Amino acid sequence: MKRKKRFGRSIKNRCPGYLQAKAKQLFESTGGMYVEVPILYRASQYDHTSDTYIPKKLSQRMYHLTDGTKVQRDWYSSYLLYCINKTYTQINKLKCRSNFATMYQKEKNMIEEIIRSGKKDYEFRYSYRLIS
Repeated sequence: MKRKKRFGRSIKNRCPGYLQAKAKQLFESTGGMYVEVPILYRASQYDHTSDTYIPKKLSQRMYHLTDGTKVQRDWYSSYLLYCINKTYTQINKLKCRSNFATMYQKEKNMIEEIIRSGKKDYEFRYSYRLIS
């Protein structure tokens, strides 16, 4: 006999609001902080080297900053989220410029370690932790 799938429960377990609530609960229970960034923050479009917003295609995984530095889009977006100001509304440009070289080197080291270890990305994340 084939069981009927409980569609409502399936949706509840996968909905964005549920995920956000669980992430908030997890961060706060471990002493962390959960912050929702405004949509206008546009971390995926900002280029800190030229202080401009440059729209990119979703399929464009790697791109060159104005100064020629090649960055991975998701890493760079997370870096720009790291550089948010204390009111969580804008990019702290000074923090962005002063920390970029160090964080970029860490990203390059992590990529080299992934290549050297021969592990897939998702396996690597669970076996290797970057603590800054």
